[in-house]
Amino acid sequence: MRKYVAAGAVLLFCASCTSLIDKLRPANLDGQVEENMHACQLAAESYAKDHGGKYPAAIDNEFKAYFPGGSGKEKLIGRPPTNPYTSQPEWPKLGQIIDLSFERKRMLSHVAPGNVEYTCLKDGYAYAIIGGGVDGNAIPRTPSEKKELILTNVREEKSK
Repeated sequence: MRKYVAAGAVLLFCASCTSLIDKLRPANLDGQVEENMHACQLAAESYAKDHGGKYPAAIDNEFKAYFPGGSGKEKLIGRPPTNPYTSQPEWPKLGQIIDLSFERKRMLSHVAPGNVEYTCLKDGYAYAIIGGGVDGNAIPRTPSEKKELILTNVREEKSK
């Protein structure tokens, strides 16, 4: 009888651990999306360094050469980041941000889970990068805030 009680306790413990792991998994996957956003940011900054301060206007082979494993100026294409929700390598998508100050104030926009969106702004002298979270919306700045996490080289304007 004691064996059955012990086995039942172990099964109950394992079930509660699995439930906890399932609850933590989306946050961890969103963290991987943020890492992919930073990889895109590093590629954009490296590209701009080699192109007179101008950021890529498209997600073409020249930009892809600045991702990990690529050769930059030699134009050997790097490796695309892996979407943690599909486990597939995916290049960033071209984003649709037009007004960065508006985007910073708005509620979370729709971005497919794991997607990274890169937008070239200000005639190539600025960029914005957002990523899709588990719920199909842009990853928020903080878990309690409903404003998008935006990686950019443009400083946020101070309120007057």
